[in-house]
Amino acid sequence: MQEHERTSGEIFAEMAAVGPMLPGSIRRTWQKKATKAGVKTYGSSPIYTFPAPDGKGQRSKRVPAGLFDEVKTLTENYRKYMGLEREFLAAQLRENMPGRKKKA
Repeated sequence: MQEHERTSGEIFAEMAAVGPMLPGSIRRTWQKKATKAGVKTYGSSPIYTFPAPDGKGQRSKRVPAGLFDEVKTLTENYRKYMGLEREFLAAQLRENMPGRKKKA
C-alpha cells in the first residue's frame, strides 16, 4: 500500500509553523582533572558550532550552561526546517512535472 504523498501546501504550512531557528549544532563538554584521589570530571560550558559567515569553514562559541536546552531546540528547529524544505521541493517537482496525470 502506498503512503499518502503530502502536497506542497501542507508542507509549506508546516514550514511556517517551525518558529525561530539557528544553523549548526551544540554539544556538552567535560573537563577531566587529576587529583590525589583519582580523576574527577567536571561539566564545562557547552560549545555551539555554526557555519562561518563567509561560508568558509565553521566557527565555535561557548554558550552558558543555562542556555543549552534553548540553543539545542533552536538547532533542532533548523534541521527540521531544512528537511521540510527538501520535501517541499520534491513535492513541487512532483506536482508540476509535465506529463503527470492529475488525480481528480
